[in-house]
Amino acid sequence: MKTLLKTTLAIIITCLAFTACKKKKEKPVGALGANFPYELNKIITPAIIDSLKKDGLKINDGLTPPAVEGNYFFSPDYCTYDNSGGGITIYADLTFSLTNQNKSASTISLKYKTPDSEETGSDFTADYISGSNNFFTVFAQANDTTHNIPSVLLEIISGEFTSSGIKNMQFAFYSKSKGPDPDNLLVPVGTTRIFEDEDGFSETRATFSTLKKVIQNNGNNLSNPHPLPVDLFRKR
Repeated sequence: MKTLLKTTLAIIITCLAFTACKKKKEKPVGALGANFPYELNKIITPAIIDSLKKDGLKINDGLTPPAVEGNYFFSPDYCTYDNSGGGITIYADLTFSLTNQNKSASTISLKYKTPDSEETGSDFTADYISGSNNFFTVFAQANDTTHNIPSVLLEIISGEFTSSGIKNMQFAFYSKSKGPDPDNLLVPVGTTRIFEDEDGFSETRATFSTLKKVIQNNGNNLSNPHPLPVDLFRKR
């Protein structure tokens, strides 16, 4: 009888230990909820996401985004929302490069360049991806310094992945923080700008490159389109 009791207790303890270990392996859930990567909570809050959605940015949640590695041409590049009073509608074309996607970690590397600059927006401290089926959103946090003023920016890409490009692609900037700016050289914290590919489709590119192109703004030629990301956050 004692032997049977000891055996039963041993089985119960083993089961409890196994259950506890299993619970420890469950992924934690942050303020953004279970449909976003937990690590994403380090760079963005529910309030910022709600604000971006209200301003017209489509954000795709989910933990099973499509494989989106590749180069994509974003042109014509139209600003559809700007709460800084910038007044500029058309911006320089962009080529985006998405690499190093890690599905288990929900991470990815984002770079981009403009036609008139070989600079790339790749000084990111954190890059994450969410989504499901063919819909995805990439979140990147970038450190920038303009006019010797440090700032932290969020840069976000959303769209629907297809074999030949990204459908209905959006590109957004959000000014998260900045250092002392007594002359107001940079736009205020909280500034949001949302851009869309006017023709609704961002084609794949074999290489990470852009084409030189003169763009129009209210009928005037812009021989020096606004490069990203620095000039986008200079106050106009």
